Amino acid sequence: MLLLSILVLVSSAVAAQEGLYAPSVPEDAALVRVVNATGEPVTLDVGALRFRDVAPRTATAYRPFQGDVVVIAHAGDREVVTPRARSFVSIVLGTDGVLAITDERHTDPARAQLVLYNLTGGPLEFVAVEPEATLVPRVEPGAAARRVVNAIPLRFGAVSAGALVHDETLGLQRGESYTMVIARAGDDFFGFVAQAAVESE
Repeated sequence: MLLLSILVLVSSAVAAQEGLYAPSVPEDAALVRVVNATGEPVTLDVGALRFRDVAPRTATAYRPFQGDVVVIAHAGDREVVTPRARSFVSIVLGTDGVLAITDERHTDPARAQLVLYNLTGGPLEFVAVEPEATLVPRVEPGAAARRVVNAIPLRFGAVSAGALVHDETLGLQRGESYTMVIARAGDDFFGFVAQAAVESE
């Protein structure tokens, strides 16, 4: 499964490591979060790290993880994850399985980053609806894509087969990262946005 590099950036409310990231993270630790794209709360163990009662259609903060290979089981699916030191990894739980996405550290504090996770069965176009622009022309199923944009109020969303299937309007902030997750429940698309953050413990 192709894992595209995507942005990860912490909230401005969190103190900086290398200017943008939370302090007190061990040098040999990875940072891991859980993205719950199901309709039910979930509790997930990633090695010795427990993410408890993750609400439906939300993402946790990234938390330090120290370990080697871990196996994540969800909805009859299994994913082998090997978080590298100082990497950012999202464990994405969907209605029909689990996906691990390795996220790329962002280094531009002057602009915002928009990220799309495609959990549908077909390709998506990542778009700005107002002001109108194409952010990423094609994002394959099970993949992720990112785009750096000016920190302005923006309506953005995902297009499938020429139809807008989900959109959100946000006042984007400098130095922030926003991940839009697009998935399906039966024939219906749904989506949500999670803003990246890091917890040092």
